[in-house]
Amino acid sequence: MNTPFFSFLSILILSAFFALDTLAQKSSAADTENALLWKVSGNGLTQESYLYGTIHIICPDELIMNETIKKHFDKTQQVYLEMDMDDLGLLLKMQSPKTMNMEKGNSLKKLLPTEDYALLNNFFRDSLQKNIKNYDKTKPFFTLSAIYPKMLPCSQPASYEVEFLKMAKSQKKEILGLETLDDQLAAVNSISYKEQAEGLIEYIKDFSHSKSEFERLVNAYKNQNLKEFSALMEEEEGKTEGFEENFLKKRNDKWTSVIAEAAKKKPTFFAFGAAHLIGENGMVNLLRNAGFKVEPIAF
Repeated sequence: MNTPFFSFLSILILSAFFALDTLAQKSSAADTENALLWKVSGNGLTQESYLYGTIHIICPDELIMNETIKKHFDKTQQVYLEMDMDDLGLLLKMQSPKTMNMEKGNSLKKLLPTEDYALLNNFFRDSLQKNIKNYDKTKPFFTLSAIYPKMLPCSQPASYEVEFLKMAKSQKKEILGLETLDDQLAAVNSISYKEQAEGLIEYIKDFSHSKSEFERLVNAYKNQNLKEFSALMEEEEGKTEGFEENFLKKRNDKWTSVIAEAAKKKPTFFAFGAAHLIGENGMVNLLRNAGFKVEPIAF
């Protein structure tokens, strides 16, 4: 995965991981339906559309793209991802210092205690072969994305978003976004730099645990076990005040109207982080409340 695209995926990767943590509070084992692929019909739709819950980073040999997924993808005429990943301007904006860097002279060295900064420096140098100085002014939320490949047992992670992007291009389908980069940045910026930096350190301090939990999360995803998905996240601590409202509920509320309008115009394949599917504020429940019939498809 090249550097610009990996940086672009950093928001998606982290939004999915934190979304799991927060949506778990709203979803119990009793009311969570286990499926990654869903059919949307009714409420005036003349053709069916589909929802697919992704995990944004996974080893290539663990990425599932079977005939059931492909068959339903082929039935649609356009594809919506969280953002329009076919937009080169978006990639360039994602790379800009204004997007990536902290404001008002903030830096990791200023935000963290001396011993924590030293720990971070050593981890980046010894485990990632990277210089922490290159990330000193970067928003810690984005810096955390540099750690995620280390959590996987493969050297070149894969992405469902990339696969769906390739499939859409090969079929000459229009690729659109459920939201803009500014929408996702607003969610990121709702978390203080200090809280972001502290979260970064927590992953480093007990990296073996973080890696183990991420592996369990991937296994739950592969098994389409959204109940375990939720249960794993309920074990997480240190939830950020106001995060659910800004990062999840507001986004899902906006997505509901975007999905409804798009599905009425054309049969559409919607792919986004699996965490956005589940719970009271998840897309399945929100679309049902809006009058649509939303049914799981087994594969």
